[in-house]
Amino acid sequence: MGKKQNRIIEASYIEKIKYREFIKNNDADNAIIELKKLYKRYPNDKSIIFDLASLYVAQDINFSEGSLLFELIRDERNTFAIDYEYGRYYLNKAMFDEAAVYFRRLLDGSRTIKCKGLINLVKIYSRIGYYGSALDCYEELTRISKECDFDVQYHSNALFYLLYMNGKLGLEKQEEYNASNYYARQVMNYNAEEVISHIKEDNSPNHANQIFLQGYSVINSDIDIAELYKTCEDAIQYIEPVGYSITGDYYLVPLGTIVGKSITKEYASSVEVFTLPNTKCILTMHPTTDKHINKRFEDFDTTKTKTLAPSNKKPKKDDEVPFIIEE
Repeated sequence: MGKKQNRIIEASYIEKIKYREFIKNNDADNAIIELKKLYKRYPNDKSIIFDLASLYVAQDINFSEGSLLFELIRDERNTFAIDYEYGRYYLNKAMFDEAAVYFRRLLDGSRTIKCKGLINLVKIYSRIGYYGSALDCYEELTRISKECDFDVQYHSNALFYLLYMNGKLGLEKQEEYNASNYYARQVMNYNAEEVISHIKEDNSPNHANQIFLQGYSVINSDIDIAELYKTCEDAIQYIEPVGYSITGDYYLVPLGTIVGKSITKEYASSVEVFTLPNTKCILTMHPTTDKHINKRFEDFDTTKTKTLAPSNKKPKKDDEVPFIIEE
């Protein structure tokens, strides 16, 4: 009996490799097909149920079914992981109040879990204009991250976030930021001409070959960068972002003609446009394909997106919410 049990567990582990490869390649449909097979065969395997629920929720494929599966397996060992998935879902739907509820729950977890909650609260508070609270979260994040293996620089592009939040609070000091940093300069003093020059430099023949070999997308050499910039700038005026980060918004602009190669090394006819937060100010552009676009972006329902007007005023302390709020 013992040998049979070991064989079953081993078979399940081998099969997990297959669907995880699909997830790694952003192939949610095939990943779900494989996970459903495994769920039918191993209905008590919580890791399979969790991964299936995560795809349903994160990809916005079947939120109701994903929620039922999450609650079916929720226990003290996975409750923070489940709350994190809910938070990601609501954040990607621009439902910031709901997202904050789940990310605040992570503040009761281990240091690493707390870091994940804090970095996302920085995203939310900076998004809705609570820059003081965002900065408080960020300072707490940098403090506790030193006590665990959470790499703040990797996860949050520290210089850029600090510049953005300090700038919004009127605390920036020109001499304290690296003037050679393109993003830092754009945060402090946006310049569209420099953006075009930056994109041209990234896609110059020598540099383009290097970055493409490193796994980055490139724009075709026969494309007029300035013209492409203007086309994308005009297009994003009438559409909502398909994704958000602390440092900016992501737009998808389908063009109907090949503009370059994506990071999957396929010919691409769409452009992913990255802008400063709450603005239409383009920072950079990259060719992309439908295969690379996360499905939650494809299914993004703009009728449910909250339109947030950019705030130019310095928030008052009384207007803000503390970064740790009791449930």
